[in-house]
Amino acid sequence: MSETPQQYAGNTSAEGLDDVFRDQWRKLVGALTRRFSPAYLDLIENCVQEAMIRAAETWPVDGRPDNAAAWLRRVAHNLVIDALRRDTSFEGKSDAIRAHYYARVDESLDTAELGGPLDDDVLKMMLICCHAELSERAQISLILRNICGFGIGEIARAFHMREAAIMKTLTRARQTIRDKGLQFAIPDNEDLGARLDAVNAAVYLLFNEGYLAHSGDRLVRAELCREAIRVVELILASRPLDPGKIHALAALMYLQASRLDARVDAKGRLLTIAEQDRSRWDQRLIRMGLGHLDASMHSTSQSPYHLQAAIAACHALAPTFEDTDWRRILELYDHLLTIEPSPTVALNRSVAVMMTEGPEAAIALLSVLEKEGALRDDHLLPALLADFNRRAGNEREAEAHYQKALTLAQGLPEKEFLRRRIAECSHDYTSERVTNRP
Repeated sequence: MSETPQQYAGNTSAEGLDDVFRDQWRKLVGALTRRFSPAYLDLIENCVQEAMIRAAETWPVDGRPDNAAAWLRRVAHNLVIDALRRDTSFEGKSDAIRAHYYARVDESLDTAELGGPLDDDVLKMMLICCHAELSERAQISLILRNICGFGIGEIARAFHMREAAIMKTLTRARQTIRDKGLQFAIPDNEDLGARLDAVNAAVYLLFNEGYLAHSGDRLVRAELCREAIRVVELILASRPLDPGKIHALAALMYLQASRLDARVDAKGRLLTIAEQDRSRWDQRLIRMGLGHLDASMHSTSQSPYHLQAAIAACHALAPTFEDTDWRRILELYDHLLTIEPSPTVALNRSVAVMMTEGPEAAIALLSVLEKEGALRDDHLLPALLADFNRRAGNEREAEAHYQKALTLAQGLPEKEFLRRRIAECSHDYTSERVTNRP
C-alpha cells in the first residue's frame, strides 16, 4: 500500500475528510480485528482503506452521509465479508467453522458492550500488537500503522529510520502474527505489564503527532491528543501492577495539552513558547497534570516520562518565559540523557543549554549532533541551529540554516514559520549593511 488514508483524503475537496479518516481508522481496524481475528490483519487494513477510498471518491459528489462513521463501518465490514467469501482457503473450512465466522460477521457493529477498561477495541488491539513474539519496534510500528493510522513516512520519522526498513519490519510482524496464530485476547496480569511499555511508547507518539502534526495544513491535531489521553486513562482504570510510569505519562500529556490552544495565533500561525499568551493555557489541565505527576512519585522506579513530565511542569508553573527555571530544566535533561540517551533528548536539551550558558555553547552541541547524522531528516535541528546563530548575531548563518530547515519541514504551519524567520534574517542583515555602510 503506497498511500495512507490521509493522502487519499488530501485528494478530495471534502472539508475535514482527513480528520474523519484518521479518527475512524483506529476504531475500524480494532473492531474488525476483534470480530474476524488478527490472522486477517492485512485483509482488514486493505478493506478499511478501500472504504475510505470510496468515501473520498463519492462524498464530494453525493454529499457526506449524516453519520459518516457508520457509513465507513458498514462499507468496511461488508468488504471484509465479501473478501472472506471469495477466499478459497476460507471456503474450504468445515461447515461448522464457516457457520461460526458468518454468525460473528453478521452481528451489528454497534451492539458490542464494553465489559471494562481493557475491553476497549483500540486498547485491546494495541495489546495484541505488543505480543512477546514481536520485537518492540515491530510492536510500536504495528500500533502506529494499524491502530493510529500513521503513514509509513510518519513511523520512519518517529524511529529516525528509512521507510524501506519500516516496511520490512511491518511485513515480518504480520507474517509472525499469521504463522504463530497470535490471538486477540486480553493478556494475564504478568504479560500485561510487559506489553504496556510498548503501548505507552506508541500512545505518546500518537500524542506527539497531535501536538505537532508533521504534515497537512494544521500544526495541532487536538483529536489525536484526546485519543492518546483517553487510552492512558483506560490503562490506569485497569489498575496496572505498577501505575507510576503511566501516571507520569498522563502527567506529561495533560501538561503539554494545556498549551494546545496557545500554540497558534488567530491565523493558525505557529507560536514559540516564548511568544505564547499564557493566559490561554488551560489551568484545569495543568492541575490534572500536576495531580498525575504527584501520583507518579509513588512508583518504585523513575522512567523517562517522570523526567519529561517534571520538565513540562517547570514550564507550566512559570508565570512568564523569562521566569522559567532553566537551570532546573537543564538538570532534568542531564538526568534524562543518562537513562534515555537519544539524539532527540540531546536536541531538546540544547535549548536549556542556550538559555543557561548562551547560544555559542548550544551551537557547539548541535554541531556535534549534525555531524553524527541521526537527525539528518529532522527539520528541528537546522531550525534550532538557525535560532541559536541568530541569537549569537550570525544572521547569514542563521538564514542558511533556516533555508535547510525549510527543505525538510512538511507541515504548512512550520513552513510558514520558517519563511517568516528567513524574511526577518534577510531584513536584519540588509539593515546591518546599510547601517555599517562607509
